[in-house]
Amino acid sequence: MKSCVCKYLGMFAFGLFLSATWLPVMADTARVASTDLSLNGVAVIQQFRNDQFISALYVETPMTDAAALLADGGPKRMAFRVAADKIAGRSHRRSWIESIRSNNEIDAALLHAKEIREFAKLFDQNLVMGDQIEVDYVPGSGVLVSINGQEAGKITAPGFFPLVLNTWIGKRPPSQEFKEQILGLGDATAREASLAQFQVLMPSDARVAEVAALYAPEPVEEPSAKEKVAEVKKTPPATKKTESKPAASKPVVKVAKKEVPPASRDTGNSQAANTASKAKVGEQSKPVQSTQVASLDKTSKPAEEAVPEVVESVKPPVDIAKLKGNYRRELRGHLGRFLEYPLGDIRRRYGASVLKRPKEGVSRGEVVVKVIVSREGDVNRAQVEISSGEKILDNAALAMVVNAEPLPVMPEDLEGEEFEFLAPVYLTPAG
Repeated sequence: MKSCVCKYLGMFAFGLFLSATWLPVMADTARVASTDLSLNGVAVIQQFRNDQFISALYVETPMTDAAALLADGGPKRMAFRVAADKIAGRSHRRSWIESIRSNNEIDAALLHAKEIREFAKLFDQNLVMGDQIEVDYVPGSGVLVSINGQEAGKITAPGFFPLVLNTWIGKRPPSQEFKEQILGLGDATAREASLAQFQVLMPSDARVAEVAALYAPEPVEEPSAKEKVAEVKKTPPATKKTESKPAASKPVVKVAKKEVPPASRDTGNSQAANTASKAKVGEQSKPVQSTQVASLDKTSKPAEEAVPEVVESVKPPVDIAKLKGNYRRELRGHLGRFLEYPLGDIRRRYGASVLKRPKEGVSRGEVVVKVIVSREGDVNRAQVEISSGEKILDNAALAMVVNAEPLPVMPEDLEGEEFEFLAPVYLTPAG
């Protein structure tokens, strides 16, 4: 304990030194959406007693009540400084999803299932000591995430930020001590020590450049001069042929007179047959002559060597209505395997008697859940469409959806990026 205090005091002393030089207001204030914010609280997130993040919350007007903070609609900043040597991106992303779900009502979380997944994905890369993360709430715009000053992404859905803020001040924060410090209720000495550590943690110039390159948009490459020339040379010659129709008619007449000797095709070799054959050639129209020349041209392939026409197989039409019905049944069957009756919650609320004599709308009932699933089988949104009349039963139906992820993927022949369906379930105690 003594060594830990000495560590924080040392960090604090170094922080005071920096404050006197070039970081005078860095940790106490922040600026979001042209609004100056004040520090509400600062605290340490630990894992196995090792510091992971030093976290700070900035608001317009500091307050100590969690409900008041959640209700306040002004701009806010949740700031993180990485205190661990390394934090794996995959575990960090997963911890965000679990923390948001565990600190919010299940119906609120499922209304933003897609946004939660997209938000957590912004933290998919590995972090190292000194990395600085800001999660800013800008009223009317959404939630903006930046890492080392580089914008990582944005969530624009209204009502999403309170779900994120609840991970700090909700029913299951990183620790009770953490929640008190963020609300400004903790020990003043610990607050100053955390603030000093928060202030001195920063990325190196090389790390800043590395993150900037990671999020930089890919440049659009202009074609080189050689590529442009090659593109011009690739111009199909069909245009030249269509523009020189008069010139193409002269070879037709010459070849017809030279290479179509009537005698070679007439078995009688009579003069009358010769005359008739010549007259017949002279009466051909130009398109027909072009066909004759093409068939008699020595450079062209003989008729017997012509490539046979390839007939592509035509895919039979798909019965979309039937396909949707089959997929809907598959989804409902999959969900049903994860439905669990909330026995403990019902008993605690109503007693054991309602389990022996189930009552509609109390210990048993039907719930209809509307689910929107992505092509990959991820739940984008779910909500109770028709309630059973009992919140506990409704939440059990929603928990079924959460536990069933991922759902079966959409069939290839179904169009669109999402599929919406209703899942009716009936909950009743066994026996």
